[in-house]
Amino acid sequence: MTDKGPRRFVLVRGLGREAGHWHTFDRDLRESFASAIVERHDLPGNGELWHEPSPISTADMAADLRRRVWAQDRQPPILIGVSLGAMVCLDWLRRWPSDAVVGLVAINTSVGGISRPWERLRIVGLLDTLAALATRDPIARERAILALTTTGHASNDELARQHAAIYRARPIARRNVLRQSLAAARFRASSLATPTPILLLNSARDRMVAASCSRAIAAASHAQLAVHPRAGHDLTLDDPSWCVAQIAQWLTPSSRGCTLRT
Repeated sequence: MTDKGPRRFVLVRGLGREAGHWHTFDRDLRESFASAIVERHDLPGNGELWHEPSPISTADMAADLRRRVWAQDRQPPILIGVSLGAMVCLDWLRRWPSDAVVGLVAINTSVGGISRPWERLRIVGLLDTLAALATRDPIARERAILALTTTGHASNDELARQHAAIYRARPIARRNVLRQSLAAARFRASSLATPTPILLLNSARDRMVAASCSRAIAAASHAQLAVHPRAGHDLTLDDPSWCVAQIAQWLTPSSRGCTLRT
């Protein structure tokens, strides 16, 4: 692919998470890609959109994200989504296949219809999530979420305090967590055929989503798959440098089996 300007990255977090939870990842992208444009978009109900009701379908979330992305700039983006955010991006590609999207990086995600429910949300992850949500103290709740979603930050009290401050500033309603959970559970696809190249990033120690889900998506979409041997579900928090390195390699034409769209 011949560059026609700076890369445009569109970042989308997952269930109950917002733009603030990217931490250094967007900075790392800018440092690795000269003049990169990095946008962090929240799903309705999260972050700056915390006051909005979350849709109960990834289709509606995808339509909202697509509208916001194209309203901000017409430059073709590279979408980067985590978990539910990746499902929303996958639904975008399925529903609007002719859109000028350069590529998609889907991190620790799953698709109904090609993976079983207990693989898409592991039982231990479900139980620990319910326990975390029932914790009323914000710092204790965020500490529990970090223990569930990362392998390197379970005892990071400073990070738990930062996440608690994010929640206090932009509190996600429990009903929106439930609505997002329903949207994720309902997301299904019998086919993932798309002209848009896909890179799957997967964590071998993900306690939320089974690693088999990423392998199933790779098989169904002929996507490239890279596996981190030690990270948890929140891969960009556990090892942002590894993620950026994988994306940079994927975007290098000589390392790819297919050509990125322009």
